[in-house]
Amino acid sequence: MLFDLNKLTKNQYSKQYDVCICGAGPAGITVARTLAAKGMRVALFEGGGLEFSEASQKLYEGKSVGNNDWDAVKNCRLRFFGGTSNHWSGMCGFFDEVDFEKQNNHLPGWPIARAEVLQYFDAAKEILDLPKDAFVAKAHWLGLNFKYYSTSMSSPTRFNTKYLTELKNAQSIDLYINANLSNVRLTDDLTTVKHLELSNHNLEKFNFSAKQHVFAMGALENARMLLA
Repeated sequence: MLFDLNKLTKNQYSKQYDVCICGAGPAGITVARTLAAKGMRVALFEGGGLEFSEASQKLYEGKSVGNNDWDAVKNCRLRFFGGTSNHWSGMCGFFDEVDFEKQNNHLPGWPIARAEVLQYFDAAKEILDLPKDAFVAKAHWLGLNFKYYSTSMSSPTRFNTKYLTELKNAQSIDLYINANLSNVRLTDDLTTVKHLELSNHNLEKFNFSAKQHVFAMGALENARMLLA
C-alpha cells in the first residue's frame, strides 16, 4: 500500500512491522519484496516522492572536496522512488574477491564472502532484466597488472516503472513517500533500536518501530546517518 507522509496526520498509523527499510532505491525495493515474499510485514520509506522534485533533490546538496569539477554529491544521486536507477545507464559488473577481504588500511573488510553474494546471481539477473548469458561474452582489459573483467548491460531497469504498481498493491508492504529518516532512537543501553524518527517535508515527525531495521539509502546517506 502507498502512503504520503506529507498528507498523514501525526501518528495516524501506529502499525507494528517486522522490518523497516529506509531507502526505496534498487536495494531497498529488492529487500522489501524479498522479505514480504517470506511472509514479513514491511515498511519501506522513501525520502522523496514518486517523481523528481527540486525540493527533495536539494536535500542532497553538499560540498565535494577533491578533483571533481562537477557536483557529484548532488547530481549522481536521485532522491525519489526508484532512486538512482532512474538515470542509471544499465552497466553491471562483478565484485572481485579482494573487494571482500580485510586490507592493510585498518578497514575490517566485509562480514560476508564473495561466494555468499554469488548464490543470488540468477535472482539478480531477473531483477535487473539481464540476459541468461550475461557476463559471458564481454571482457575489457584494464591495463598493466590488471586482469580482465566482464560487464553486461541492463535495459536499463527503472525500478520506479517496474515495481511501483506491485508495491502499491502489496498487502505486506507499506510504502511511505516523502518520509525522511531524521533520527534513530536507541534504548538506554545503546544496543538496540527503539524506533525510527521519520520527518515529512513539513518537518512533522512520525515514529515507526520494527523488529529489525535496514538502511538502504546509499553509501553517503547510510554513513551520514550512522555517524549522526
